[in-house]
Amino acid sequence: MTQAFNISDLTKHSVPDDLQVTSASSRVSKNPIELIVQGTPGSDYLRGGLANELLMGGAGNDQIVSGGGNDVMVPGAGFDTLYGGAGSDVFRFDRLGDSYIKAGSEFTDAISYFDPAHDVLDLSALGFSHLGNGYGDTLHIRSEPLRGIYILENYEQDHNGRHFAVQFLSNSGLITDANLQPLINGTSHDDLLVGTDAGETIKAGAGRDTIEASAGNDRLFGGAGGDTLSGGAGADTFVYNQLSDSYRNDASGSYSHRDLITDFNGNDHDMIDVSALTFTGLGNGYNGTLKVVLNLAGDTTALKSLEADANGNRFEILLSGNHVSELNASSVLFAPPSNATTVITPQPITPVNLAGDDKANTLYGYWGDDTLAAGAGNDTLEGNAGNDVLTGGLGADKLTGGTGNDRFVFTSSGDSYAGSSDLITDFIWGEDKLDVSALGVTGLGDGRNGTLRMTYDEINERTYLRSSEPGADGHAFQVTLAGFDYTHLITNADLVVADTTEIGLIGHTTVDYLS
Repeated sequence: MTQAFNISDLTKHSVPDDLQVTSASSRVSKNPIELIVQGTPGSDYLRGGLANELLMGGAGNDQIVSGGGNDVMVPGAGFDTLYGGAGSDVFRFDRLGDSYIKAGSEFTDAISYFDPAHDVLDLSALGFSHLGNGYGDTLHIRSEPLRGIYILENYEQDHNGRHFAVQFLSNSGLITDANLQPLINGTSHDDLLVGTDAGETIKAGAGRDTIEASAGNDRLFGGAGGDTLSGGAGADTFVYNQLSDSYRNDASGSYSHRDLITDFNGNDHDMIDVSALTFTGLGNGYNGTLKVVLNLAGDTTALKSLEADANGNRFEILLSGNHVSELNASSVLFAPPSNATTVITPQPITPVNLAGDDKANTLYGYWGDDTLAAGAGNDTLEGNAGNDVLTGGLGADKLTGGTGNDRFVFTSSGDSYAGSSDLITDFIWGEDKLDVSALGVTGLGDGRNGTLRMTYDEINERTYLRSSEPGADGHAFQVTLAGFDYTHLITNADLVVADTTEIGLIGHTTVDYLS
């Protein structure tokens, strides 16, 4: 939370106007990011897996669903809905325009399944870190019982007449000060800001500041001026919102505005966040890229642009030590391309291959082209992103492909039949495939002679593809599709069927008989 500046917290130094601020202890945040996922300018559906993920919605009306890890969700602009998951999640808002009220009209995001026992709301970039009357740097809780929600808001308006507000749906617990990301603010002077062993946000002002974040997964904002930043232990993020936060000017020979990060460790999940700037990735320093350069002594690494603005300033950060191999797509966060049409991750993805056993398993895919195979229980398979292969296996299984062109595979009629039918929740005709080739199915038809018949249950909104002929195990195959009347949508092109091509002999053979 924002610190009360007690006399005991202030220590004068040899340089006039220096200030030391030490934070009280706070909730420890445990979200070292293992995977970055970025949405498009459109409306995206992002669902986390089992890792600790940074899920960034971008523009558009997005749905962001945390998975089994300790995820960080950043919605961006648009009417977004954020769903907490099984882990200790962080809901982060970096800009007032991401969720606000203006002239009585709501442009607010909604938070669902917020768990006060584990989750954190991070509004520190906006300057909010504790509850109160909603003025100054405080947040006020306004109950809306008829709508089944409560709204957390600050009533101070920006120059566009907007004030921050976000909805919490009825399935969320009541937020307290303990759930807000702690914030330590500096001044316009040359400050020494000291953190604690907990995770917090430390924001320096316009002076030549020193930030010593200590342990915890911290967010460090150097602000203007040439600052010295030390993240300490933990997975720390060094945030840059504008070019003036750290730059050099070759024309004037001024290098005093460059920040120095003293203890960056990309292998320990430290990160440099330049997503608020216009840089597109690592490269040669031109065309919107940042270049990684090691000095001749081998003891200082620079992350720099070689393109100056109208004032001759060009972005540059210095890091103590050799970090050439650590500065990569996992440790430097750029904004997604403004013309992106698909959800992306800047990091390489390794597909997963998971198989269930005889129990009721839940198998989650990742962001690659994954293979999920159920066992003998009533299993749940979720492919997530990528072009996944889901095999139901025995039992009444629930199969969700997620985004991508997915394939649902059945290897025997015992995998899915009336009374123990698998349910496919999100089959998309023209994209996904139903693989029934191992069953000898040759196409759609009346359910006989190797065909599948389609029927629709309007009351339950279920489409059934079924055979009228039992297999060797005595069961007649049936699979259920949820949500649509597929009977006029699915064609043979949506199936992977058995090969019925007859093999013919060309020419003739000569038979030699043994005498």
